[in-house]
Amino acid sequence: MPFDKDVCIECGGRGEHTHHCIFGINRKNSEKYGLKVRLCFSCHEKLHFHDKELELKYRRLGQQYFEKTHTHEEYMRIFGRNYLEEESMNKVMLMGRLTRDPDIRFTNDGMCIGRFTLAVNRRATKDGRQEADFISCLCFAKTAEFAEKYLHQGTKISTVGRIQTGSYTNKDGQKVYTTDVVIEEMEFAESKSNTAQTTSQPAAAQMNEGFMSIPEGVEDEGLPFN
Repeated sequence: MPFDKDVCIECGGRGEHTHHCIFGINRKNSEKYGLKVRLCFSCHEKLHFHDKELELKYRRLGQQYFEKTHTHEEYMRIFGRNYLEEESMNKVMLMGRLTRDPDIRFTNDGMCIGRFTLAVNRRATKDGRQEADFISCLCFAKTAEFAEKYLHQGTKISTVGRIQTGSYTNKDGQKVYTTDVVIEEMEFAESKSNTAQTTSQPAAAQMNEGFMSIPEGVEDEGLPFN
């Protein structure tokens, strides 16, 4: 990528600079493939204070640079998120608990894919009853590997992703339409000790805490891995 040791790629300023890895969450591969830019300290600070537009700009630049010499499939296998498609608004933020351990599988070329259902509480009803929505979630590559390693039934997480629709034909020959949230970012929404307490509680106690049993038919074992 363009990398002038004396000039900030963002503002053109000269002087003291630092380098910024395009995909900080995957720093090792960013360094390996030269996906980094030279920024002055002021512009670099803007990125670290979550200037999303600036961050997206350089991640698109990094993806374009990578795909000049590699395939899009290789890019997705390594980095797991297509920033070039993020031009229209399709953003979902969720906080809830996993209804069961993630289902983890691998494609033929070794990419990790995870699927789980997130129970997201609604506002309590007037009579105090607690209800929840059960949302099907997918994650890929590094995000799925994180899910495999750290997420379990009852884990409370905060996520950012996008809605993805699809369809498949079931064993009876009927076309079934699907809606999933593809998780692109996730983090724990409570301490490790609280998670351990939640997962060790009996079912009745979990329901009192808003972690409910899954309604029948929410997770269909025949659902394909897209």
